[in-house]
Amino acid sequence: MKKRDDQGRCLKPLRVALWIIDIILAYAIIIGILLPVSIWMMTGYKYYITPLPFGNIRVTEYTGNDQNIIVPSHLMFFNASDFNARVFQNNGNITSVYISEDIRVIPSFDGCANLEQLTFSENSICKSVDGFSRCINLNNVVLPESVERIEVDAFSGCVSLENIYIPDSVSYIGWAAFESTLFEYYHRTDEYYVVGDNILLFYNGETSSIAIPEGVKSVCEGSLYDRHDKQSCSRSIYYPSTIVRIDPIIDSKTTVYCPVMSEIEIDDYNVNDIQGTIVVPEGSFLESFCQENNIKFRVMTYEEKTICEEKTNSVTDKVVYANEE
Repeated sequence: MKKRDDQGRCLKPLRVALWIIDIILAYAIIIGILLPVSIWMMTGYKYYITPLPFGNIRVTEYTGNDQNIIVPSHLMFFNASDFNARVFQNNGNITSVYISEDIRVIPSFDGCANLEQLTFSENSICKSVDGFSRCINLNNVVLPESVERIEVDAFSGCVSLENIYIPDSVSYIGWAAFESTLFEYYHRTDEYYVVGDNILLFYNGETSSIAIPEGVKSVCEGSLYDRHDKQSCSRSIYYPSTIVRIDPIIDSKTTVYCPVMSEIEIDDYNVNDIQGTIVVPEGSFLESFCQENNIKFRVMTYEEKTICEEKTNSVTDKVVYANEE
């Protein structure tokens, strides 16, 4: 009898362990299989639960047919922390999109041909805008004051896009962000068109010698190079003392004059795109950067510095500022 009691005591921890395992397995089935299926049936979104942090999900597919989409930040009690790139892409049903205030990263709506309206909450916390290329019926967009970046190709191919409000908070605009839009076409006669935090978005002037106006802080990637320009001669680009980000697309026939001693933003640069020569002040940040990355450079002379200042100051009256239109 005593021996049987001892065996019972030994088996008790094992029973408890098995009981705990059963609970965990049941929980996993509910959370991993049954709950996602039930939420999908109610919301039209398929997703999987990310391991950490608990409570976050990655949305993988939208199976609904709604015309008006409110991008979800939560599905039931889960945080929709990430979206697969193809969740909404090329969806011909969508006509309007609303970005609510707690959305940090916007999922891609590339190729949504019937999308006409894009609206952001007044209290939006979104800092980066991307993923609206080839939305051929999108007409007018007002970006919130929280936005700091407009990414590469963000609105390219939006052939009906006539106007977009770009707040002063925007300090970076990527390559071809507004290519093939009415917005770009309407500004084809502006020699210098400046938006956001003094970004030169469009340049339509001479291509052999380009002077960036004093006051400009950065240049939209590729805006100084017409991809249809077949010229074979050398070109010179003169940057002002106010510049903090230069166009990294520098071909082998280009000489860039940059009089700035302080740090120039280079986090998005690909040094392989810098094939020309950069003329920099002795002891400047750019001199060190060129040395460390084997980029062709030479030290700027006093005469070259004077010429650079004269050129960049002489074109300030040709600038069209978006916030003054």
